[in-house]
Amino acid sequence: MSLDQVDIVVFAPHPDDEVIGTGGVIQHALAAGKRVRVVFSTSGDGYPRAAARLAGKAVEELEPEDFIRLGETRRAEAVEADALLGLSKSDLVHLGFPDGAFTSVLGATGQTPIAAPLTGLDASPTGAPYTRSAALGVFSDVLSESGPSEIYVTAEADEHGDHSATYRVVRDAMQTTGSKARLLTFVVHAGHDTWPDPGPQYETKTINGVVHPRGVSWPPPIRIPITDHEVEVKRQALMKHASQWALDHAYLGTFVKSEEVFWPA
Repeated sequence: MSLDQVDIVVFAPHPDDEVIGTGGVIQHALAAGKRVRVVFSTSGDGYPRAAARLAGKAVEELEPEDFIRLGETRRAEAVEADALLGLSKSDLVHLGFPDGAFTSVLGATGQTPIAAPLTGLDASPTGAPYTRSAALGVFSDVLSESGPSEIYVTAEADEHGDHSATYRVVRDAMQTTGSKARLLTFVVHAGHDTWPDPGPQYETKTINGVVHPRGVSWPPPIRIPITDHEVEVKRQALMKHASQWALDHAYLGTFVKSEEVFWPA
């Protein structure tokens, strides 16, 4: 892997998380002349409903090739979505670890790769085997070569396993490389995907007596306002993730607000 130095790296567990959490921040950074890179842990290829819709099949009829096709589609969608934000294809890095099983990769104690549960593959498109040591090595290489001063990643408190796992490997890679970058986290999955509510700002939501999002302070210590134009660009970018928007537009739309919120790690 040979990468140029950048100012900001956004680590996204799946294609669309970069827009959900940092669509406004990316626009701000590029307008200020900063260089931004987005790194995807997985290709988002493990979503059966999306694979079935794309293949025109029932979920129970899906085959490994259908999930591979979904991954290819989601990577292409990311190129189109992030182009709206101002990024080029060369600004995107797809690591291709298994969607829905990245936490299992990081939990493996040996050197035998796990297999992606839906495709049976045990190595990423980059050739990195699905092992913890390989994941840490690849993420460390990205950080070393990118040399960012600021890093954004999903929070450890995020309720999706791939999201919390991405935080953990980024944290460990920063320790391994000695990175002094400012680390900011954001939450996507909370309250079984019933948070946040629609509205101009992020607020907590009480579900069965439990306040969500859990595991983070409230109010968020960092609230970054985004303009009406940036809000609309973010909405259009999310819609470019068409395989997801077609199924989950009501949920995805709740992240299109007049602000983005972050927690320093």
